[in-house]
Amino acid sequence: MAHVDPGFGWLHAFSVRYAQAFEMFAVAQELGLPIDEKMYTNMLSLYGKAGRHHEASLMFKRMKEDGIRPGKISFNSMINAYATSGLYSEAKSIFQEMQDCSHAPDSFSYLALIRAYTEAKLYTEAEEAIQMMLNSNTTPSCPHFSHLIFAFLKEGQIGEAQRIYNQMKEASVAPDLACCRTMMRMYMEHGLMDEGISLYETTRGSLKPDSFILSAVFHLYEHAGRESEAQDVLDAISVSGTSFLRNMKIGSKL
Repeated sequence: MAHVDPGFGWLHAFSVRYAQAFEMFAVAQELGLPIDEKMYTNMLSLYGKAGRHHEASLMFKRMKEDGIRPGKISFNSMINAYATSGLYSEAKSIFQEMQDCSHAPDSFSYLALIRAYTEAKLYTEAEEAIQMMLNSNTTPSCPHFSHLIFAFLKEGQIGEAQRIYNQMKEASVAPDLACCRTMMRMYMEHGLMDEGISLYETTRGSLKPDSFILSAVFHLYEHAGRESEAQDVLDAISVSGTSFLRNMKIGSKL
């Protein structure tokens, strides 16, 4: 039996699933069995995840040629396939076609479109997609904003990242752990002590902080002369059994 490196277990599992789905689809074709939208959509999703947007596009075209009207999930799979490959223009085109076919975009549709724009560094368009989503009364989640936040931070545009983060809070969307870690890292690196402390104090009731966030806020409290709060955090680290990152520096990018 072939040995599979545990680090690549997910890739092996995906490859097996992909091969099985493709084989089932091919067998159904050979036997002349009816192929429904669910089977087509499954293939679109797998092609998209594999970064094979061309094959997904051909499958989507054939689906329509076979007289099967794409549903919302099929359209979402195609938008995501193009977004995964960084093809924002094609993703936008399918997004529009979806609406022309009387399918209202949902949270997944907008997330894929926003990702396509941010991958292409079209940040204005990504922000417009978020606004379009809010205007349509579609409830956003943290990933809809964090794609843009992470992109701005990667570009070194700290003010823009903070602006989008503030928009997220104004939309009553709570940051997830990944977003909190990223924002806390930014605050630490740029010496923004008040912002880092505020992030911790406003999210600790709804989000369990990890060792990075707890260690960071300890250093922020200590640097701000708030010894009592720093000790409370140190006690929390001890009780939780998480590791304390002692060598973190404030203002490393100043």
